[in-house]
Amino acid sequence: MRETKTIVGLYDTDSEDEEILFSKEMLNRLRKREASMKNPQLPSSSAVTEAITVDTNSEKSAPVYFGSRMAEFNNMLRLLERKREESIWDEKYAQASAIDESVKDLKAREAGLRELIIEREDALKRKDLIVAQRSKDRFDKNMSDSLHLPTIRGFLSDEELKRLKIE
Repeated sequence: MRETKTIVGLYDTDSEDEEILFSKEMLNRLRKREASMKNPQLPSSSAVTEAITVDTNSEKSAPVYFGSRMAEFNNMLRLLERKREESIWDEKYAQASAIDESVKDLKAREAGLRELIIEREDALKRKDLIVAQRSKDRFDKNMSDSLHLPTIRGFLSDEELKRLKIE
């Protein structure tokens, strides 16, 4: 079945002989989009609440723990990258180089942390709880070691560490 096209003059063009051909479906989408742009609506509070509800009794709550721990890690990484840029700006190239090495070390550790999360998830799918616990313990140990490296802490002030909530 061949779809009919409608000639629409919704958009201004440089020449008068240009016309835009739209299918009915595309035309309906354009009209909906224009209507939504004129009258934006916020989602209902129940839809928002459903989207952020965390069920603590299911395994869906487990990623929250790992996500918050990885957020700490990523915040440390971003802070060090900002410190590296500040060092370059202040022409402290030796310090910038040392920070760069620390950032590379953290990025290498991040890959290992992600592997441990995947290993834990696979163990949970197989219902091998002992392996899952070992993976979680190794994750916690590696994360703690990463966040408390003396080479990294030398670049951060006490105030920054408190802001990161690592101390």
